[in-house]
Amino acid sequence: MMSACRYYPLLYRLLVWSVPKSSVQKQQKHFLMAKQKVQNRLGTKQDRPDFLSHLKKAREGLSDTEIESTAGIIIIAGSNSLTTTLAGTTNYLLRFPQTLEMLSREVRSAFRTEADINLTTLGQLPYLSAVIEEGAVHHLTCTTWDATHCTKRRK
Repeated sequence: MMSACRYYPLLYRLLVWSVPKSSVQKQQKHFLMAKQKVQNRLGTKQDRPDFLSHLKKAREGLSDTEIESTAGIIIIAGSNSLTTTLAGTTNYLLRFPQTLEMLSREVRSAFRTEADINLTTLGQLPYLSAVIEEGAVHHLTCTTWDATHCTKRRK
């Protein structure tokens, strides 16, 4: 959202001004942590398969800042969004036992054995799909914002 607003300078300034100082500080702290982890990882000679190993191989085309920014986004995306969505969906299912019962009935009646369960067959269950979509809507974590421009304002 922040990136899109940059095309409208007045709106962008208003949006940047409205971001709480504590949020900017958290973003700065996260960026510094990601930067430190990337520098430590890039400095090691050990070759282990992870997302940074691919960035390390392509390092000639990327600056350290680009690698650090990418790592910061990947760390946030992988650590919080799915966990929050699953925890929130589970919470709602436990608070509404009739919904959990309907979901359980659909899943249990669709499969005779555990071996029959896979992503394709799960995707064909309409109630399960609806529960997952609703869980994502109610507990979606939006973590992308352009921190490089937000942090300049607060210095």
